[in-house]
Amino acid sequence: MKRRAIFAGLAAGVLAMLLACATVPEPGGPDNALVTGSFIIDFPDGFFGQADRTFRSGVKLYFANVRTSKTFSLLTGQEGYFSYLSNGSDKYALIAYAMSTNETGQQTEFGGEVMRGFPTTPGKVVYLGHFTASFTKPNKTTRQALGQATTFWDYEKAVTQKWEDDLLLQYLRETSPDSAWLERELLRQGSYTLSK
Repeated sequence: MKRRAIFAGLAAGVLAMLLACATVPEPGGPDNALVTGSFIIDFPDGFFGQADRTFRSGVKLYFANVRTSKTFSLLTGQEGYFSYLSNGSDKYALIAYAMSTNETGQQTEFGGEVMRGFPTTPGKVVYLGHFTASFTKPNKTTRQALGQATTFWDYEKAVTQKWEDDLLLQYLRETSPDSAWLERELLRQGSYTLSK
């Protein structure tokens, strides 16, 4: 049991270092677009019975290419930043987010839908904004089944989007100071809500 906990701790540390050191992918051609932004998860009213908490890395984001119907996922890095290359002409959708923690032997999974679409533009840095998924007003219930108690938590969930151009540019300069993207135009891409 102790070995697993130590291994899990080491693996989490290595993952955190890799996420913190991630660089932005370079353009493969003049029409490529860089899709980028930030996504964090916030529990301002407490994290499953513990103190308030904010997850600023390791959030799994699920995207879909609207033209090809292919889906993919990626993990956010430091301060929630994410990025990927596009051909510059496809439309995409940020479908959902998820996260899993394993602290003190308890597995906790949480996430939600985003369902926001956005186009890309050739040769541009397509900035989706800084997203915050907030889990507020926790409601705890405990149910008994087969002699065991199971705890359920309900939260009010909301995803907000704001523009922090200066923070994004600072992130790009710090992680990839020689990046060609720093010479390209930053395009705020407001997203639209997808119908289910």
